[in-house]
Amino acid sequence: MAEFKKYKQFWGKQVRDIPVYHLLLIVLWIVIQVILFLKFGIVTDGEAEKYLSESDLLITEQKLSSNQFILYGSYIIYVTFCKLLGFSVFGIYILQTLFSGISLIVFYHICKGQLKNTLSATLAVCLLIVCIPYQSWNNHLYTESFFLSLQLTFLFFYFKYGIKNLGTWLILLLFLFSRPTAILSITAVLIHAAYSHCLMQKITTRLILLTSISILCIFLLINSFLSIGGSYDFKKPFVEGNVICYIPSEISIQPDTSGITNPNTLQGIGKLIIKNPGFFAQLFLKRSSSYFGLTRDHFSKRHNLLLIGFFYPLYLMAAIALVFVLRTNKPLMIFILSFISLFWGSVLLTCDDWLNRFFMPIVPILLLTSASLFAKREISH
Repeated sequence: MAEFKKYKQFWGKQVRDIPVYHLLLIVLWIVIQVILFLKFGIVTDGEAEKYLSESDLLITEQKLSSNQFILYGSYIIYVTFCKLLGFSVFGIYILQTLFSGISLIVFYHICKGQLKNTLSATLAVCLLIVCIPYQSWNNHLYTESFFLSLQLTFLFFYFKYGIKNLGTWLILLLFLFSRPTAILSITAVLIHAAYSHCLMQKITTRLILLTSISILCIFLLINSFLSIGGSYDFKKPFVEGNVICYIPSEISIQPDTSGITNPNTLQGIGKLIIKNPGFFAQLFLKRSSSYFGLTRDHFSKRHNLLLIGFFYPLYLMAAIALVFVLRTNKPLMIFILSFISLFWGSVLLTCDDWLNRFFMPIVPILLLTSASLFAKREISH
């Protein structure tokens, strides 16, 4: 009850103290959502069909068709809950979009809390509102929008209430089973928590023990996710050498996969990399270029130019901020670098198009980093 009362007091104050320019941001967000709805409608084909059918199976037979859908359990339960309440596809979309809107509010408080500046926080939120590749996932009944909203909510609870807070752990649990990539965000948070603790206190036996247990849990979780079965085969995108799935890519070195009996584990992936360092280096460079480059041959020229115009300046501002501004706040800098590096490194294991599950999660972090350039006073730990 005490935790609930604390959350109620905080959010009650936010509603009472909304400034005029924040109301303008709300109007802008609504306009963007209406435009996207008129443009895309509600996307219920593709991956959406899987989650809709799994929710039907959960209602009728109280089970999932495959263990791999446990990794998306939070979203399937959300869709199931909506259906049990009698919501149509439109209702599921509306709630999903409202959750996305609420996540923008918590993103504002993340930025304000970390940057100690209202202007910078407002700028970051404004840019996230007009980031169409990010906002357009609200129109898809996929896991992406739900995952991104949960990620910001989890980060807000962590930065606001700490790692020991019950609310933080409840959100963490929902977040963990929204998409497998949630483990990357959680790992970045644990790295930040451990580093911050080391700054405040000397390294103790208790800290070493907790850190070791956390590393072991992450290792076991990732291995469980990799080997859960279903359609997952993490060896295939590695040995095929394609940068984007189903689009052949020329790499001069062919990988040696002999003796690798457990490719869908961290140990197996590690062995593949160690046995094929040249192939690994070429593949990583090509996929990194595609990951951060964002442009695609099958996109229109206008589409590619819009991606370049929005994201490339963010890269530059984020790099400048890390060098000249955030180095005075080492815990935040460690978090940002860990967060981006973990998602960046994960592209080696996939041949996805990355714009949804691997790149969109780092967009708010890039905006947070870039917005620090506009803080009126020095950001220090």
